Amino acid sequence: MKANRDFPGGEFHFENFFKDLGIDIGTGVRIDLGFFLIRFDYALKVHNPSPEPVNKEAQDHYFYNWDLKYLFGGVLQFGVTYPF
Repeated sequence: MKANRDFPGGEFHFENFFKDLGIDIGTGVRIDLGFFLIRFDYALKVHNPSPEPVNKEAQDHYFYNWDLKYLFGGVLQFGVTYPF
C-alpha cells in the first residue's frame, strides 16, 4: 500500500487495478482416485503486466502475438493433491 524504494511503482492504486491484473486462459484434467487427486493443467498468457526484459513489447497488450504456433507454447502443470 505504501511506496517502497526497493519496488518503484509497486504500490497499489485502484485506478490501475485492471491494468496490473495478469490474465491467462487454460484447461485442465482431474483424475480423482479417492485418496488423492492427479491433475494436468495447460495455460496460455492473455495479458502479462510484468516487464520481461526479453519481451518488453508484449507488456500491457492483450493476446499479444497469438497465432497457431503460440497455442503450443503454453505452460503444462502436473500436480498431485488431496481431493478436497
